[in-house]
Amino acid sequence: MSTSSTRNEPHGFATRAIHHGYNPLDYHGALNPPVFLSSTFAFPSSNEGSNRFTGDAKGYLYHRVGNPGVDVLEQRLAALEGGEAGLATSSGMGRSPPSSGPC
Repeated sequence: MSTSSTRNEPHGFATRAIHHGYNPLDYHGALNPPVFLSSTFAFPSSNEGSNRFTGDAKGYLYHRVGNPGVDVLEQRLAALEGGEAGLATSSGMGRSPPSSGPC
Protein backbone atom coordinates (compact mmCIF):
# COMPACT_ATOMS: atom_id res chain seq x y z
CA MET A 1 0.00 0.00 0.00
CA SER A 2 1.34 3.40 -0.90
CA THR A 3 1.14 6.27 1.53
CA SER A 4 0.10 9.74 0.48
CA SER A 5 1.92 12.82 1.64
CA THR A 6 -0.23 15.28 -0.32
CA ARG A 7 -3.90 15.44 -1.19
CA ASN A 8 -3.15 15.09 -4.93
CA GLU A 9 -1.69 11.60 -4.62
CA PRO A 10 -4.14 8.69 -4.85
CA HIS A 11 -4.97 6.82 -1.66
CA GLY A 12 -3.85 3.22 -1.26
CA PHE A 13 -6.08 0.19 -1.79
CA ALA A 14 -6.91 -0.32 1.91
CA THR A 15 -7.74 3.35 2.44
CA ARG A 16 -10.06 3.37 -0.56
CA ALA A 17 -11.69 0.12 0.59
CA ILE A 18 -12.45 1.58 4.01
CA HIS A 19 -13.11 5.28 3.39
CA HIS A 20 -13.95 6.03 -0.26
CA GLY A 21 -17.39 7.43 -1.07
CA TYR A 22 -18.36 8.38 2.48
CA ASN A 23 -18.02 11.60 4.44
CA PRO A 24 -18.76 11.19 8.17
CA LEU A 25 -19.70 14.85 8.44
CA ASP A 26 -22.68 14.20 6.16
CA TYR A 27 -24.04 11.69 8.71
CA HIS A 28 -23.72 13.49 12.06
CA GLY A 29 -20.07 12.43 12.44
CA ALA A 30 -20.69 8.66 12.33
CA LEU A 31 -17.30 7.15 11.44
CA ASN A 32 -18.85 4.20 9.58
CA PRO A 33 -21.70 4.43 7.08
CA PRO A 34 -24.99 3.86 8.90
CA VAL A 35 -27.30 0.96 8.08
CA PHE A 36 -30.62 2.18 6.71
CA LEU A 37 -33.42 -0.11 7.88
CA SER A 38 -36.19 1.76 6.09
CA SER A 39 -37.63 0.09 3.00
CA THR A 40 -39.11 3.30 1.59
CA PHE A 41 -38.10 6.95 1.59
CA ALA A 42 -40.15 10.12 2.10
CA PHE A 43 -40.24 12.99 -0.38
CA PRO A 44 -40.36 16.70 0.50
CA SER A 45 -43.32 17.12 -1.87
CA SER A 46 -45.49 15.12 -4.26
CA ASN A 47 -43.75 16.87 -7.17
CA GLU A 48 -40.38 15.70 -5.88
CA GLY A 49 -41.72 12.15 -5.55
CA SER A 50 -43.05 12.27 -9.08
CA ASN A 51 -39.71 13.56 -10.39
CA ARG A 52 -37.83 10.77 -8.62
CA PHE A 53 -40.10 8.12 -10.11
CA THR A 54 -39.56 9.49 -13.63
CA GLY A 55 -35.81 9.86 -13.10
CA ASP A 56 -35.86 13.66 -13.41
CA ALA A 57 -34.61 14.11 -9.82
CA LYS A 58 -31.97 12.23 -7.84
CA GLY A 59 -32.95 10.60 -4.60
CA TYR A 60 -34.09 7.33 -3.12
CA LEU A 61 -37.46 5.65 -3.68
CA TYR A 62 -37.38 2.10 -2.43
CA HIS A 63 -34.62 0.19 -0.62
CA ARG A 64 -34.20 -2.53 -3.27
CA VAL A 65 -33.84 0.06 -6.04
CA GLY A 66 -31.14 2.02 -4.22
CA ASN A 67 -30.12 3.32 -0.82
CA PRO A 68 -27.21 5.24 0.70
CA GLY A 69 -25.39 2.10 1.85
CA VAL A 70 -25.44 0.53 -1.61
CA ASP A 71 -24.25 3.82 -3.11
CA VAL A 72 -21.17 3.76 -0.84
CA LEU A 73 -20.49 0.13 -1.80
CA GLU A 74 -20.77 0.92 -5.52
CA GLN A 75 -18.43 3.91 -5.22
CA ARG A 76 -15.86 1.88 -3.29
CA LEU A 77 -15.94 -1.01 -5.76
CA ALA A 78 -15.45 1.39 -8.66
CA ALA A 79 -12.52 3.06 -6.88
CA LEU A 80 -10.87 -0.28 -6.09
CA GLU A 81 -11.28 -1.59 -9.63
CA GLY A 82 -10.32 1.71 -11.30
CA GLY A 83 -13.77 1.91 -12.87
CA GLU A 84 -15.96 4.85 -13.72
CA ALA A 85 -18.91 3.45 -11.73
CA GLY A 86 -19.95 0.35 -9.84
CA LEU A 87 -23.20 -1.60 -9.68
CA ALA A 88 -24.45 -3.78 -6.84
CA THR A 89 -27.65 -5.78 -7.19
CA SER A 90 -29.74 -7.96 -4.93
CA SER A 91 -29.73 -11.66 -5.71
CA GLY A 92 -33.31 -12.10 -4.53
CA MET A 93 -32.80 -15.55 -3.08
CA GLY A 94 -29.61 -17.10 -1.78
CA ARG A 95 -30.08 -20.29 -3.78
CA SER A 96 -32.52 -21.91 -6.16
CA PRO A 97 -35.25 -24.15 -4.74
CA PRO A 98 -34.69 -27.88 -5.16
CA SER A 99 -35.85 -29.23 -8.50
CA SER A 100 -38.84 -31.52 -8.67
CA GLY A 101 -37.31 -33.78 -11.27
CA PRO A 102 -34.11 -34.73 -13.05
CA CYS A 103 -32.10 -32.00 -14.72
